[in-house]
Amino acid sequence: MPSIPTISIIDKLILEIERFINSKFSNRLQTLPVKIAKRNQNTTVTWNIFPTKTVDLDDIFSIIAEKINSSFTSIKGEIIKLEDSKGNIIDSGIQEFKIIKANTWEIYLYDPEVFMYIRLLYELRLENPDDKWLSIDIDITENSAWFAE
Repeated sequence: MPSIPTISIIDKLILEIERFINSKFSNRLQTLPVKIAKRNQNTTVTWNIFPTKTVDLDDIFSIIAEKINSSFTSIKGEIIKLEDSKGNIIDSGIQEFKIIKANTWEIYLYDPEVFMYIRLLYELRLENPDDKWLSIDIDITENSAWFAE
C-alpha cells in the first residue's frame, strides 16, 4: 500500500472540519476560525466552537470525533485513541476549567516520520457553568524523535 502524504491527511481533515463547522453555524462569530502556526518542525492547528440555540455541542463533538477517526483509517502507522475521558484544566496551580468529555489520538506515521497528537475537548468554565465550548487541537511534529534509533 503506498504511503499517504501527511500534509494531504491533515489538509483534508482541516477542510472537512471547517466545512462541517460552516454548515452548522450560520454566524461564524459562534466559532473561532482555524488557527495554524508553524515553528521549526512543529505545527499546531486549533479551533474553538461555541454553542448556539440550534446547535448541540454533544452532537458536534461526536461528528467531529468520527471525522477524525475516518481520516486515519488507511495510514501506515500506529494510532492510540482514548475515548470519553473527563478531567480538569489547571493553570498555574488553579483549576480553571472542567473537561466534560474528551477524545485524544496519538498518531505515528511511519512514512514520512511524523507524530501527531489530536485533542477534542468539551470544556466548561468553572466560574460560569453556562460557558461551554469545544476545542480541537492538533500538534504535528515532523522528523519526530519517536523515530530515532
